Amino acid sequence: MPAKKMSIAQLRRLLAAHENKLDKLQKQRTTLARRLSTVDAKIAELGGEVPAAKPKRKKRKAAKKAAKKKVAKKKATKKKTASKPATGKTLLAYLKAAIAKSKKGMRVTDAAKAVVKAGYKTKAKDFYGIVAATMRDKKNFKKIKRGVYKVA
Repeated sequence: MPAKKMSIAQLRRLLAAHENKLDKLQKQRTTLARRLSTVDAKIAELGGEVPAAKPKRKKRKAAKKAAKKKVAKKKATKKKTASKPATGKTLLAYLKAAIAKSKKGMRVTDAAKAVVKAGYKTKAKDFYGIVAATMRDKKNFKKIKRGVYKVA
């Protein structure tokens, strides 16, 4: 029966039943511990070694959660810095050089292709979006018409 639909009396009976089971299990553990100690004594009496109790291992789920927290903490403390291109030139420099060659301006797709052709290396999945965002900068580029830009 779902706990939400149980009355207080039913919940009390359920709790009493659980406490009863717990008492029985604790008594059973105590008797087993006594029996184990007598067996250990007999082993020692015969000159054998009593094996040491194995330390309890953490459950895997708890260990995974702890590991995830550590990783998250490391990521949070790391400062994000912009990566420098291997050639030493920025995307902005490549874009300015490519667009400056064109008298009428250049479309974003053409600019992206020209930059890659000029030697700019990228692993971006959406390189077009990056180029478009860079070209929207009014300090460096002037919009002639929709999707076409010139160096400012």
